[in-house]
Amino acid sequence: MPAGSPPTQTSTTGPSTTGPRKHDQPHARARLISEHSAIIAGQATTLGVTFEIDEHWHLYWDGQSDSGLPPRIKLKLPEGFTAGPVQWPAPKRLVVPGPMLDYVYEDRVTLLIPLQASTMVATGSTAEIKADLEWLVCKDVCVGGEATLSLALPILSAGQDVVLSSDVKTLFAQARNRLPRQWPMDASAPKLEWSEDRLIIRAADAKKLAFYAGNDGVPLADAVTQGEAMGDTLALNLDWPSGAGSSPRVRGVLELWPRDAASPSTTMLYAVDLPVPRDNSTTTPPPSGSR
Repeated sequence: MPAGSPPTQTSTTGPSTTGPRKHDQPHARARLISEHSAIIAGQATTLGVTFEIDEHWHLYWDGQSDSGLPPRIKLKLPEGFTAGPVQWPAPKRLVVPGPMLDYVYEDRVTLLIPLQASTMVATGSTAEIKADLEWLVCKDVCVGGEATLSLALPILSAGQDVVLSSDVKTLFAQARNRLPRQWPMDASAPKLEWSEDRLIIRAADAKKLAFYAGNDGVPLADAVTQGEAMGDTLALNLDWPSGAGSSPRVRGVLELWPRDAASPSTTMLYAVDLPVPRDNSTTTPPPSGSR
């Protein structure tokens, strides 16, 4: 493959986890993409797994949904390449009869995967990357799907030009726009307070707040009714008595809709990862990873 040529992509599909083969169940279609048309030895790029989802159907975020499972991605990389953890764009809330709360993706989502090439990879060769995928797509019923996708990226030496893949540039931009940022350390940060087993979040400039509970965190006592609120205050009751467990933490994503945003769809996303205090203190330090 000539240097700088577009990456080659192929796809094979196997039987879904329920029902007939995937081509008979086109409710979600997966695609493996690369942000760059090639990769430089010793440098990094980003892979993406894009799902195109049929109207009224949804996939699941990697969080504390009451039903469903998030997509599973298993990469097969050539020697000299390493991948980082999947970066999950923030979801939306979906309340279904029960009531139950799921954190979902609709229409389209791109899951991001950092990819690093070592300095020892052979320039002039091609990196063959494969991804085994499994997912669950749901509407009134749920349908399992699976696919094996592949991508061929030419490996270039330092100093050669690597361009952004123009046909996927928008997909990466949309995904990054939904990634939560680290908790701010200035006056713009929402205020966090504890009252026994309740975390109170206040954001002076917010017209709406929502919290998406992440994995490995303390569950919410009633995420259906208390996981979002109109106005500038959100109170989260935890389903975990104070002092229970060795080191309980609240983990997830906070989404904030500013009052003065130019567009109603403009939001701010913050990663939340903070310890549950043992002494019922009224204030708490900012989430870990803040800067």
